Amino acid sequence: MHYFIWALRLIIFLLVLLFALKNTQPVSVRFFSDVAVNNIPLIVVLLVTFFLGAVFAYLLAILARIKKTRQVGQLKSEIARLKKDVNATKGNKSEATGNLSAKTSDSTAITKI
Repeated sequence: MHYFIWALRLIIFLLVLLFALKNTQPVSVRFFSDVAVNNIPLIVVLLVTFFLGAVFAYLLAILARIKKTRQVGQLKSEIARLKKDVNATKGNKSEATGNLSAKTSDSTAITKI
């Protein structure tokens, strides 16, 4: 599976590179009404756009991972709290059954006499 992912990445990169190499004519890029870059090769525009998209996707992935890590931490603390509650409940239950068995053994001793 690891090799498949790397092969897929390589294929995507080669397709973008071939597409960019076929589009080398100069273009004008207008950011706003008065800001423009003239006579820049289209290959540069395409590769910069591809790179910025990859960086943006990576940042979104980091944010999602941070959120998942925080959620895992919260769930682990909840599991620890629930285990503590279960152990406390088991301790109280064993004390209660211990008292109950002592009472029943006393009553059976009395009934046998």
